[in-house]
Amino acid sequence: MKGNAMQYYHGVVHKDVDSAFGVSFPDLKGCFSAADDLESVVR
Repeated sequence: MKGNAMQYYHGVVHKDVDSAFGVSFPDLKGCFSAADDLESVVR
């Protein structure tokens, strides 16, 4: 990677009944996050 080049990764958003929204990144093992609403999880 040269200079300030930015890499992009696919995120998978998921939601189960009675749970927060989650997002995981298949190319980044162990990298995940969660939020109470969809707008916050995709920010």
